[in-house]
Amino acid sequence: MYVTEAMINSMEEMQRNAGDMEKHIKAMMETEARMHGLELDSRNNARDMWGQLSAHMANMPADEPVMDEDEEALDDEAHWEQPEMTPMEEAPIEVEHTHADGTTHAHEGGDVEHTHDEPVIEPPSDGTTPHG
Repeated sequence: MYVTEAMINSMEEMQRNAGDMEKHIKAMMETEARMHGLELDSRNNARDMWGQLSAHMANMPADEPVMDEDEEALDDEAHWEQPEMTPMEEAPIEVEHTHADGTTHAHEGGDVEHTHDEPVIEPPSDGTTPHG
C-alpha cells in the first residue's frame, strides 16, 4: 500500500493550516475595509470578501482612508515614544580560510596561521588517568 498514516497526518495538518490562513486573511480584509468605511461579513468566503473590498476601493475617491477616533488618536505623534538608541555591538569578524587537509570554514582569527588539532592531554606523573 502506498498511502501511509504520515500522508494522512500531513493532509490534515495542511487543512488546519489553510483554515488558519483563511481566518487571518479575512481578518486582514475586514480591518482594511473598516479603514475605508466598509464593513465586510467574514461568514462569506475570502474570494467574495476580496471582490467586495476591491469594488468598494475602485469607487472611492483618491483621498486619505477613513479612520475612526481611536485610530486618529494613535496617529497623533504625541502618543509615540521614541526608543532610546543604543550602539550596536560589533560582531567578531569571521574570516573564511582553507586548511592543508582541505577543510574550509570561517571564524575569528581565521586570517592568522593556526591549527584546529585536538590538544594533547599529558597523563599525570602520578600514574592516575586524566579524567579522574
